[in-house]
Amino acid sequence: MPQTLNINQLTAPGVYVYEDTAGIIPADIASFNRAYLIGSGTTGAYNTPTQVTSADDFATKFGTSSSLNSVKLFFNNLSNGILFFIRAASKQIATVTVGTPTEGNYSLTVSGTAVTYAADSTPTAQEIVNGLIAAINANSTVAAIVTASDDGTGNSTFIITADAVATAFTVTSPTAPVGSTLSVTADTYATLADEYVYAIQNSFDPDLHEQGILICPEAFSGLTSQGDRTSVATAMENLCASEGFDWATFVDSGPSGTINTPALAQTESANYTTARGHLAYFFPYVVDLLDNTIPPSAGVAAIALRRYREQGFQQPPAGTKYPMRGVKGVAVTVKKAEQAVVNPEGVNCIRNLPGHGVVVYGSRTRSASPYYRFVNTRIIFSVFNRTIQQTLDDGDVIFSAVDGQGVLFTRIRETIEAIAYRFWEGGAFFGATPADAFLVKCDRSINPAIDLEAGIVRSEVYAAPAPTLERMLVGSYRVPIDQVQQAAGVA
Repeated sequence: MPQTLNINQLTAPGVYVYEDTAGIIPADIASFNRAYLIGSGTTGAYNTPTQVTSADDFATKFGTSSSLNSVKLFFNNLSNGILFFIRAASKQIATVTVGTPTEGNYSLTVSGTAVTYAADSTPTAQEIVNGLIAAINANSTVAAIVTASDDGTGNSTFIITADAVATAFTVTSPTAPVGSTLSVTADTYATLADEYVYAIQNSFDPDLHEQGILICPEAFSGLTSQGDRTSVATAMENLCASEGFDWATFVDSGPSGTINTPALAQTESANYTTARGHLAYFFPYVVDLLDNTIPPSAGVAAIALRRYREQGFQQPPAGTKYPMRGVKGVAVTVKKAEQAVVNPEGVNCIRNLPGHGVVVYGSRTRSASPYYRFVNTRIIFSVFNRTIQQTLDDGDVIFSAVDGQGVLFTRIRETIEAIAYRFWEGGAFFGATPADAFLVKCDRSINPAIDLEAGIVRSEVYAAPAPTLERMLVGSYRVPIDQVQQAAGVA
């Protein structure tokens, strides 16, 4: 809103003219131009998205990693792509439980250092818990490694956690007075699934990390338990669908030797769901030029980003125009008849097509909703939503006075309309005219007094995203000679 001069400070006679800006807020379309790859490494920071610019740069920063071939696949398909790698790790947690509270010494040894609390007569379990927590945190040697805290589940348990991610510690020799017990249960997050889930849930901030495609090929190639793979995929989808993120995740099928038929891929894909299209599933694995069998997600992500860069984010990450580079085959051949069965079920097949190479030949999400059937629908709305959010956040709208003449309402509506028009003009929204493609409302009809009094202003946007051409039907008719025009109904 325009600033106003303080008339009480203008004491000299005369006319005062000031200039400010108002009206539509200039908008920059949000970027969707990067991938985030979660995996393992022998060096480098834990749970910190770190940009790598090549396979060599990745090896320098993260050492030996099972994700190396996926990193190579990404850069083979987008040499100057933006890729962030996250070295997964989780914190160790030890839960300590106090039995019947009894007078005497309670002690345990943390990484070789003994810690003791002396309970007075008739203690409560909470007093013993508080005493042990204080003793651990007051010991400088122990406190340099771990932190003790109440776990909030009751008055007889507390937890000990490492002060740094992936720091190992031991809790041994728990002792208690006669008539009581002190027990320790350690969760060392020994499985890779734990590591990946922890990294997914603790590595990202929507205010710091721009929208992108989340992948975790190591999880799906290395985890033999379907339950573990489902846990990782669910964590990925939950993050991408969370408020402030609105990302997409590309999930690989399970280990190539296990999920080795389209039918098995269809069965497995049923474990992965997404309400609004944030997750897509790809099968089978691809074979690179050195005969390594690699999960396809890194290649699919790179193809998607390359096509977005060249043709716009409204385009699906599939098709013969963008064959996968750096590969020479697929681990499983999917026939057209087989794809006809699994494609409608949300299995995106990678196929080796004569004359075209290895091609991503599917672009469906795992959503059951027909409105979020295709990947590009999700991306269009993700970019659209983020553009609106960033524009209004940066446009000095928040903490503006809501006038009674509708000036602020009009400014908000016209700003969103300008954004929507750019999406329609670029082919992301479907319609012969802007009125066919979108409608924006921001007026008193959707802003009752009770909301305005609470500091809330509502706007609503209705938009039709561009659909995906997945199947094309062409009618071919045999007509008599000299009867073509008449048969076609041409006057």
